[in-house]
Amino acid sequence: MDIGEHPCIPAGMYVVAWTSGVHPKHPECYEITGVPGRTDILIHPANVYEQLLGCLAPGTDIGQVSLDWEGQHIAHIGVLHSQIALAALINDMGKATFLLTIKDAA
Repeated sequence: MDIGEHPCIPAGMYVVAWTSGVHPKHPECYEITGVPGRTDILIHPANVYEQLLGCLAPGTDIGQVSLDWEGQHIAHIGVLHSQIALAALINDMGKATFLLTIKDAA
């Protein structure tokens, strides 16, 4: 599914690298590189697609999310415990570069 001007990442294998000081809203995060026609695809905490501009948000589960964000109330299914999941990813990977495989939905 494509959301607005941010199409899904095509199926393939991508290098994910730790970045520091590059992105003002997310000063330390992972960046997915080599996506055709796209740049600045980050992995950062978020709960709903409205908080993502083509980026990915890790989570431990999915469920109902209700929050106020940038002057709007959002209430729909989203990612839960995103900050916890990102902290676990950073802990597991040690900020090392790794490969990420994106698959088409079945």
